[in-house]
Amino acid sequence: VRVIHLSPTAPPVDVYVDGNPPAAVQNLAFKEGTGYLDLDADTYTFNVTAAGAAPPPPSVLDIGPADLLGGAFYTAAAINLLAAPIEGLAMEDNNSDPGPGNIRLRAIHAAPGVGEVDIWEVSDLQNPVLLYEDVNFRDVGDYLLLPAGAYMIGFDVDDDAVPDLT
Repeated sequence: VRVIHLSPTAPPVDVYVDGNPPAAVQNLAFKEGTGYLDLDADTYTFNVTAAGAAPPPPSVLDIGPADLLGGAFYTAAAINLLAAPIEGLAMEDNNSDPGPGNIRLRAIHAAPGVGEVDIWEVSDLQNPVLLYEDVNFRDVGDYLLLPAGAYMIGFDVDDDAVPDLT
C-alpha cells in the first residue's frame, strides 16, 4: 500500500494501520506520497490523523476496511478539502510489466472545486490527443498503455477542447 496526501487544506498527517502505533507514515504533507509499504494479506483500516498528535489520536479520516490480497498493490489517498469533509479514495494498482518500451498511465481527479475535465496529451500542439473525457472529481480513470517517452498533459476545464492548464 502506498499513501498519497491530496487534500490541499489539510495539514501534514500521520497514518496508522488499524489505529496501532507507531504510525506507518509520519508527517506526510500535501502533494507527497510514500513508496509501497509491505503489509500481509488481510483486512485493514488506515487511520489518518494530524501529524505529531499523541498516539492513538482521533482520526480525521478512516480509509477502509480494505481487503488487501497478497502480491497486489494499492493506493490510499486523502482527497477533498478538510472541511468539505476530507475523503478517502482506495484503488488497486496495476504494476504488471507494460511491455518493452511502454508505460502505464492513470488519471485520478482529486482537485476539489474543479468540475469535469478532459485530459489531453499536447506535446504536439497541432495534433492534441484526447486521453480521458468527462472526468469528474473523485473519478479514477482506466489505465492507458502508452509508448515510453516525454509527454505534456493538458487539462481542459471548460469543455472547449483547449487545455486550460498543462
